[in-house]
Amino acid sequence: MLKNGFFIFPLINPTIMKQVFKRILLVVLFLFAANSSLAGEVKPPVAVHGVLDLRQWDFTKDGPILLNGEWELYWERLLDAPDMASDQRGSNGFYPVPRKTWEGFQLPDGRVLGATGYATFRLKILLPKQKKRSLKEILAIGRTFANSNQILKVVDNQGIPLGPSVIKGRVGKEPGSSIPVWTHKVEPFVHAHEFYLIWQISNFHSFRAGPQVAPTMGYYGQVRDEYFLKIAQDFFIIGLLAIMAAYHLIIFMLNRSDRASLWLGLYCLQIAGFSATVNGYLNYFVENTLFWELQFKAYYALFINLAVPVFLMFIRSVFPGQIKEKLFWILVYHGVAVAIVRLVAPVTWTGYAFVHAYFLLSLLVLLMYQIYVVYIALRTPFRRQAQAMLTGLVVLTIASVNDALMVAGFLPYTFFLIPGALFVLILSQALTVAVNNQETYQAKIKAEQQALIAERNSLENLLALQKAENEKAHFSRMANMDALTQIANRRHFDHYLATELKRCSRSGQPISLVMIDIDFFKQFNDAYGHQGGDECLQKVARIIADGAHRQTDVAARYGGEEFAVIAPETTLEGMMQICELIRSALKAAAIPHKQSKIADIVTLSMGVACQHPDQDDTPDLLVQKADEALYRAKSAGRNRVETTEC
Repeated sequence: MLKNGFFIFPLINPTIMKQVFKRILLVVLFLFAANSSLAGEVKPPVAVHGVLDLRQWDFTKDGPILLNGEWELYWERLLDAPDMASDQRGSNGFYPVPRKTWEGFQLPDGRVLGATGYATFRLKILLPKQKKRSLKEILAIGRTFANSNQILKVVDNQGIPLGPSVIKGRVGKEPGSSIPVWTHKVEPFVHAHEFYLIWQISNFHSFRAGPQVAPTMGYYGQVRDEYFLKIAQDFFIIGLLAIMAAYHLIIFMLNRSDRASLWLGLYCLQIAGFSATVNGYLNYFVENTLFWELQFKAYYALFINLAVPVFLMFIRSVFPGQIKEKLFWILVYHGVAVAIVRLVAPVTWTGYAFVHAYFLLSLLVLLMYQIYVVYIALRTPFRRQAQAMLTGLVVLTIASVNDALMVAGFLPYTFFLIPGALFVLILSQALTVAVNNQETYQAKIKAEQQALIAERNSLENLLALQKAENEKAHFSRMANMDALTQIANRRHFDHYLATELKRCSRSGQPISLVMIDIDFFKQFNDAYGHQGGDECLQKVARIIADGAHRQTDVAARYGGEEFAVIAPETTLEGMMQICELIRSALKAAAIPHKQSKIADIVTLSMGVACQHPDQDDTPDLLVQKADEALYRAKSAGRNRVETTEC
């Protein structure tokens, strides 16, 4: 909402704001409680002039310690302990660990360090004297972080190694001999009450270098457990993000109109890739310069810079009416442009630091704008989504400020809150989208139920209409059907013969008719009674109907014991075949007829007529000719077929 170029915040329901601030307060208190609890009550000692005195530090009670403080610096020298003893030039002063980069650090001789180069750092450790240490008291070094290649060695006063070196990549004096990696390792060592840490670092592949986070030292079990706990936490978050990404992308594939699920799924993938890359888990598979550069570009361009326009697209899909389109596309293209610069530019480009600082500043502005957009959305029907997103964005802002202050040295180093805040933001949005999808699904189900009710009512009306039509058809069928034999009656016979005669006259096709009479049926009735006569009529009618098997053929009871078959588009020869089928079937049925004068079973006499009708012809001629043929069959001794043509 704009007025005279200024943002005018709308009046928000106090109840809504109370709910939002309550959520923010709970999450913030949780994060800072976790941060402060890990910081511990005991202030750890720091190194002074290259010496870290831990004689008062109780590893059993106080746990592992970060080796922060002033380390001796040997610039452009990769030295082991014996080399340091023979090197007469001495150190180049003391370097504060941690520091985000050695670029800009001024040596005692006035030289200012650049981003690339190599150096050795040394720290002397003092522990209390003990006659014998148990296996549980074996110390270990682990979880160092430097955007460069490094080797960390533990040696005694004579330069003899006390344990395996912590190696990350390959340290060299030139780009060809230097291989950077992102990994974390834990190595135990047998220590004395006084020993040295030799830390060699080189960088020719990044715009930042140097010991950004100090090594951790503690009992091996403590450091190892802390290391594996960190791995478990990372993979738990990465796994959850991957599951959420798959879930929302599947939802989008099932419903292509749900753009919010698409962008949230992609954002989850980006944050999962960010976590996997920054913690060095990809380097467990491949260690070479090319793979590191690909990780570097993916980390900054795909997982950080492009995450901004993707998240903007998500906000736009959730709150479509709250974002100003012009400003929105400016921010999106801005994020894409920065990502392209980082993809194209060499990893050693000196402008990377400026681009990174510029991006962080623009990210802060963008974060404020997103909070404003979501704040505006609290007045819309998307209030629930706005509450959850506003909570996540405010928490992310607070976490970003906390981490920035921690990196700058204003807060003690514990752990970064941004990954956790991002996870809280994504989880809140995932739950909100899930609830919205559930509500949409329920609304869809309700609409479908209402549609089903309407369809059922319509179907009931249709069924009632169909029932009425069926009843009408039934009555019509009954009116055209002989009640005793269940085949067509004389009424239907007359109508169908007239209709088919006209059709055949138009198509030029023949039409055939056979008149059928049961031989000596009066004698059958006298011998078997009327009930036996009715059963005989029913059996004969079924045999005749089965013989007239084509869909266009019609078998009818013409009257009394007389039947007829109408066969459109059938020649005289075709009708003779039908007659023979009927006679054969009747013979096989062998209906007894003791009073017949020609056989001891029921027989039929048939008269067949075939006509190629003209338009003026009537059915009378065809019926007359068939009757004449039937008469000849009876006169010739019955149980036979006679034919004639019109």
